[in-house]
Amino acid sequence: MSVVNLTARSMLVFLFDLAAVGVAWLGGLLIRFNFEWPMGYGGKLFVDLLILMAIHALACRWAGLYRGMWIFASLPDLKRVLRAVGVSTVALMALLALDHGPGPIIPGR
Repeated sequence: MSVVNLTARSMLVFLFDLAAVGVAWLGGLLIRFNFEWPMGYGGKLFVDLLILMAIHALACRWAGLYRGMWIFASLPDLKRVLRAVGVSTVALMALLALDHGPGPIIPGR
């Protein structure tokens, strides 16, 4: 029973992390546009957000962040977090640099 509970907790932590990525992405864009939703960006922002969340999920899984619940955080845990965030950041920068699709260009460059 404790294995199922640990898996459920790990899944909740994982979902919280993905929600935090979404809030940070949308919050950053709202700050960029002075808290006014930009016209014409809606569809592209959400597609890029979904791609970012997928990349972030894969990077966190690759870095080994969800092996179990943390009781005490250590320097190896910090290295895993920094590795996952670094990979996600580089992937987002590549996504924005290579974005030549239809619609407005996502600001931030």
